[in-house]
Amino acid sequence: MRIFKTKWFARWAKSEKIADEIFKNAIKEIEAGLHNGDMGACLIKKRVARKGEGRRGGYRTLLSFKQDKLAIFIFGFSKNDAENITKLQEEKFKKLSRDLQASAEKHLKQLLEREQLIEVE
Repeated sequence: MRIFKTKWFARWAKSEKIADEIFKNAIKEIEAGLHNGDMGACLIKKRVARKGEGRRGGYRTLLSFKQDKLAIFIFGFSKNDAENITKLQEEKFKKLSRDLQASAEKHLKQLLEREQLIEVE
């Protein structure tokens, strides 16, 4: 399983000081069936803990996920900033998730070279 972040997500995670280890652990939990919602179109909602706090006061993340293949973190936000995303945002993220899964399989090397995707180390 390869794990990536979109360029936007990587900047957001860096600004929030969220280490890649948190995202690797989140994927392990998702693979075990522990997530906060399958939204369709390979889009998964997953809560991740804020350093020094639990998941309840933590972050919400959306990722494009295909079991045993590819996980791409797309969007993140603090529960303090918003309780949830809007229906319009959800539809846009579903489209992005489908597009990322399709293009990543074909053009992964190019997306990495252009830094549109960053691999979680």
